[in-house]
Amino acid sequence: MATFSFSQTWVSNNAVWHYDYWNLGENGFYTIKHVNDSVIAGQTCKQFNVEKHRFTSFTNFPGVGDTTIYSGPSLLSTKFTYQSNDSVFIWDQTDFKLLFDFGAQVGDTWVISTQASNFQCNDTARVEVIGVGTETINGNSYRYIELETSDSSGWILSGRYNERFAGNIFPFPKQEVCNGIAEWDILTFKCFEDDDFSLYNPSGEDCEYDLALYLSIDQLTPNGKKLVKIVDQLGKPAEYKPNTLLFYIYSDGSSEKVFRVE
Repeated sequence: MATFSFSQTWVSNNAVWHYDYWNLGENGFYTIKHVNDSVIAGQTCKQFNVEKHRFTSFTNFPGVGDTTIYSGPSLLSTKFTYQSNDSVFIWDQTDFKLLFDFGAQVGDTWVISTQASNFQCNDTARVEVIGVGTETINGNSYRYIELETSDSSGWILSGRYNERFAGNIFPFPKQEVCNGIAEWDILTFKCFEDDDFSLYNPSGEDCEYDLALYLSIDQLTPNGKKLVKIVDQLGKPAEYKPNTLLFYIYSDGSSEKVFRVE
């Protein structure tokens, strides 16, 4: 029997979400991690780091052969939220905006962001509640709201979000394209857990499956060394590019200067 618990805590300490992602020529996963508590505008908030772990595969990679390069983690953004009763608020550059109201009713609306749009969208992003209900996760029943973002909004928050950890959708507003083309990463929910919520993993796979697979495969050079990463002259992560000086870093700690003319 499911346990009904209203006025739930919006994520506890050490919360971690995992999302697989795919894009042209690459794949990997995102993590959202609670890393700290911070005070912003007099309000104690939870701080979350959004990080990306990227894997790029190459066939007949020069000097190595078939291989996969792991780049990560790279910090994409930092989010700050706090909860007040049924509502969750998010820091929106200059002030807090209502992110979720789990006591809302169908037809309720609110502004989730007024950040300037980079793709000719409206700066004011507004959502509307189009459905409410409950769902059972890990034996407990949680309220959810279904949101729809207004047309031409620069930031979107659409889908079903539960009061415990949002659910199978990315929990923060994502940028929208109103005029033009952008190849956004396609995300799929994988796992969630925190100090008070046991691991929720519908897929049953390792939450960091791509990394586990990468570490289990012997991507060896003819000398038996594993290519770990590629960096440029400044030591920054880079991709293979002809006519460019690069440095291959190997698993045994050695490095190789590479410059190939094409």
